[in-house]
Amino acid sequence: MTDEYEPTPTWLLTIRLPTMLRFAEELLILLLDEDSGASVALPDRTLNHALAGAVLMDLEREGRIDTDPARLILVDPTPVDDDLLDPILAEIAAARSADVPTGDATSGDATSGQWPHAADYWVSRAAAHAPAIR
Repeated sequence: MTDEYEPTPTWLLTIRLPTMLRFAEELLILLLDEDSGASVALPDRTLNHALAGAVLMDLEREGRIDTDPARLILVDPTPVDDDLLDPILAEIAAARSADVPTGDATSGDATSGQWPHAADYWVSRAAAHAPAIR
């Protein structure tokens, strides 16, 4: 064994590691029992809605959606290249493009380009994706 310095291989420098876990991943880790490693029992509806909310929080953190007290707003439909987030983002974008905005984007109307559904609507819709997230 030598104490010589060995530079990091070039191929290792090209690997991108995530700097943060997604909220859904953190939630699943928090639900693990420390002693047994088994998942804490929760009603499916509770877990599904918690995971859905976590995914929507990640989409907001990625700058793809925003919310106000009355609605969820699609900011950017561009996929984030994430298997947890992209299916729900695509569903929001598809539903948004099928609807007519509530105001003319050029008129300065405060409702221009805003999604007509509240965030709780999308939590319920995203909850259907929760089994795939688990």
